Amino acid sequence: MINSSNPVTLPFPNTRDRITSVSGNGFGGLTSFGPYDNFSNKNLFGSNLTLINGPHTLKFGGAYSKYRKNENALVGDTTGANQGIFTAFGTALPPGVGTGPGQTLPTGMTLATAQNLARWANFLVGNAVTFVQGRFDYTANLIQANIEGYAQDEWRFRPNLTVYYGVRYSRFGQPNDRNGRLSNFDPALYSAASAPQVTGAGNRVAGSGNFCNGMFVNSQNVKTAVNCTPGTSPFGDEIAKTPNHLS
Repeated sequence: MINSSNPVTLPFPNTRDRITSVSGNGFGGLTSFGPYDNFSNKNLFGSNLTLINGPHTLKFGGAYSKYRKNENALVGDTTGANQGIFTAFGTALPPGVGTGPGQTLPTGMTLATAQNLARWANFLVGNAVTFVQGRFDYTANLIQANIEGYAQDEWRFRPNLTVYYGVRYSRFGQPNDRNGRLSNFDPALYSAASAPQVTGAGNRVAGSGNFCNGMFVNSQNVKTAVNCTPGTSPFGDEIAKTPNHLS
């Protein structure tokens, strides 16, 4: 449609190498699929050391692992795909053409065929009635890291008695999204005063309340929308506290 008499500029950039879909143009639709980018990897680095000193066998070790999962949603065309979709074109016919009073149709042509030709003509010149496009192809790019370490002593206290003791530290990190699109809900952040108002008939009062009441998002993704103002995560690019385990 960029070369038509009415060129169409998409509202958002098309981040995928994929043409805009078309349906409802009076003939066959134009759709495509992909690219679907789904992969994961895990990197693990670790080492162990054993020292024997008389009746003591000392063991030390540690490990660091990092996991990544990437997958784009590749949602359906009509639900907001990033490449966009034109789904309807006008069916208005020229004056005097149709089945109404004082109107006629070309010989051998039905009203449905005439309307399909009108859709096709509007498609050729870029006159679209309905268009849907997502702002981006939603992609989860999750990262999660773990750190563990230990120290242990195997002490042969007597020929018939061996004592084991040691300490282990584990930190299983919360996942974070490189695109900053994770969110969470904390009941402690919920405010009844910010709740949407409802009439006695059960209808919501337009413009009232905060739909994101009690929610918070990654610190790099604080965005607001109509009636939606989330808080900023106190955990930075994560949305939950990472516990440390010592045993």
